[in-house]
Amino acid sequence: MSKEITIQREFDANQITLIKNKICVGATNDELELFLMECQRTGLDPFTRQIYSIKRSGRMTTQVSIDGLRLVAERSKKYLGQTLVEWCGEDGVWHDVWLGKNAPMAAKVGVWKKGAIEPTYAVAKFSSYTTGMNLWLKMPEVMIAKCAEALALRKAFPQELSGLYTTEEMEQVDSGKSDPVIVDVEPISEEELMKKSEEQFAALINGEENEKELMESFLSKNLEERRRMYGSTKKLLAPMSKKAPPAFGEPNWQEPEINDEIKY
Repeated sequence: MSKEITIQREFDANQITLIKNKICVGATNDELELFLMECQRTGLDPFTRQIYSIKRSGRMTTQVSIDGLRLVAERSKKYLGQTLVEWCGEDGVWHDVWLGKNAPMAAKVGVWKKGAIEPTYAVAKFSSYTTGMNLWLKMPEVMIAKCAEALALRKAFPQELSGLYTTEEMEQVDSGKSDPVIVDVEPISEEELMKKSEEQFAALINGEENEKELMESFLSKNLEERRRMYGSTKKLLAPMSKKAPPAFGEPNWQEPEINDEIKY
């Protein structure tokens, strides 16, 4: 393999110490050595977050950024760019810009490679990658587009990118889901979640002597406070068949298990 394709990256003793203490925290000597070999193989820079190490299920694994994948592909001298990202909804119609209020169902990207007669396409389903929170809730079309691009780049450049996955692809694993998330409904927005929780709480306290006061108190709480009351968004969305637990600062309040994942 020519030097144009593989760019070796060497580290001095001080850099290796810094990598072990700040990037591969908790790694064994063998795990550190494997990470350094991956940096050398790909030519990616751990100090600019192109490649980094993360402990998953008790094992240290290597992860890359989408920019890292793009850089490796570009250095191959065979990368000729990519097609426009396309998104589709439940109707399966592809659009080159996503303007829907809800998240798209999938994204599609094609990668052009020297010598290929057509782009190498990859499709990423939203339900397979979303965590239902954070950036997946705020900009779902951007996140799923990155996953589709990563898939396409690996398909087009298997020798250079085999076994390298991006943050966006692995977030559903890091959030505690060992398998891809299967979502059978559109992701719920923060506004919809607030409204849903109000409807459920109103049904819960229906007929209570101080129903009005209880409702006023609940309406004054923001989304994070409501999540804190119920322990997780999943519990907040679940049908309420018993009285809500005491809120923070109220008698008998107990620290809930914090778990903000959304899983339908």
